[in-house]
Amino acid sequence: MRCLLAIAAFSILAPSQIVTKPETPTKSGVTWESSVDDALARAKRESKPVMWTIMIHREVACRRMMRRTWTDPAVVSKAKGFVLIPCNVYATPDERLFPGVTVAQVRANETVMRARYGEGKEVVAPQHIITDADGKVLVRKTYELDTQELIRLMDRGLRKTGKDVAADKPADTKGPADPPKPDPAADSPDDEEPEAPTEEDARLVRMIIKSPSNEKEDLTDELLDTSGLPGVELLMQAISKKKIRSEKDRAAIVRRLGYEKHARMAKALLPLVSDKSKSVRNAAVVSLEEMKHPVATEPLIKRFAKERDPEVNKHILRALGLVAPGNKPALDLLTKHAKKRTKLGQNALMSLGPHLQGDPDVRKLLLERWPKTDKKFHLAILYSYWTARDPETADDLKKIKKRERSGTDYDLAEQVLAVIEDRRPETNDRGGGGRRGGRGRDLRRLLGGEWGLIMAFRPLFDEDKVERNVSKDFRARNWGR
Repeated sequence: MRCLLAIAAFSILAPSQIVTKPETPTKSGVTWESSVDDALARAKRESKPVMWTIMIHREVACRRMMRRTWTDPAVVSKAKGFVLIPCNVYATPDERLFPGVTVAQVRANETVMRARYGEGKEVVAPQHIITDADGKVLVRKTYELDTQELIRLMDRGLRKTGKDVAADKPADTKGPADPPKPDPAADSPDDEEPEAPTEEDARLVRMIIKSPSNEKEDLTDELLDTSGLPGVELLMQAISKKKIRSEKDRAAIVRRLGYEKHARMAKALLPLVSDKSKSVRNAAVVSLEEMKHPVATEPLIKRFAKERDPEVNKHILRALGLVAPGNKPALDLLTKHAKKRTKLGQNALMSLGPHLQGDPDVRKLLLERWPKTDKKFHLAILYSYWTARDPETADDLKKIKKRERSGTDYDLAEQVLAVIEDRRPETNDRGGGGRRGGRGRDLRRLLGGEWGLIMAFRPLFDEDKVERNVSKDFRARNWGR
């Protein structure tokens, strides 16, 4: 990514407040040269090409390459054939990317690199330049590279120097051309994570704390993309201790975790379910709902018994649908409230969908509640049938249709039944073009065949004080807000 301005990093947490793993020259498995002169002299002495590695600490692509690509065993093995010169464009004492090399040294290296190979005032990072021992450019590549792309670049550089390139195997002998390592699965055991946050994690957390409000969410996304569970826990601890003063900012950061792709971080959010701030508690509950990780089940049930805010309790019930399918205590709590004609009862009915499949008692409850409630509750019941998509509930929906005979509830029951039976609904589309003309057709195209149902269920979420990320992201993509 291109960058024109130096970026200052801030430090507000004292070193004693952060437990980190010390960085050593061997941490990444490669050796970075401390000076250009020494590097070129070594390259001549050992007849090796030189690789200039140009990074910017604040850029997520740079951090990701240093954290993942440059620590891959195949890259570490291939790098033994090179002399490596590290260059950090805007290095400060709080922004070290290269273990074993000081900030002053990477600054000095970058100054030489810019004088020799700079292309105008603009700096592009990540960037890799391979030269011979005299500094002549052999190959040059800008922007982020994954493991195999970096290895191919190295091979090109070696061939340019006349060296034979064999089909090297990674150091761990898993075979050639292994793809980049994926993130751990959501249910990976905790001992797969490092025991403590790294120095890199700690620096990024300090940046999040001190950055302006409009940058905090982007920096949080960066931490989520590049860190493990300990790094995210460090940020959540800063929120719990109100290191970030704005309650709105704290809640916004917590909401960035609210995606299923971040499910492996769910453990970090659990303490915030009991945070003193109602907004932070609510944000944590909704994010756990969206992460869908069962680790949240017991803490949410315990919090429900103590919680006094109805909005938070409403979202706890909503979350227990997605995080706890098949969990008996969660189902017992939902069933208890689903029998009540209250706001909590409506939300409990909405959450029964994930518990519905193969459970005749839940089927019976939904069907029995239909004649005893009004239209808002009907919508919640149909929502559960729709999210469950259980073929065994087809007869139940037919009974609802027979009872209603016509009207909105009849049409919605038919649409849900059509989804379950994988057919077109019998009722005519009442959506038309929408109040905004052609936008209704665009919406149908974007949402697919079930757009009518999706729009029909919107009233269930209209009163929520915390908007779901799927709704927020959809609106931002298609309406720019």
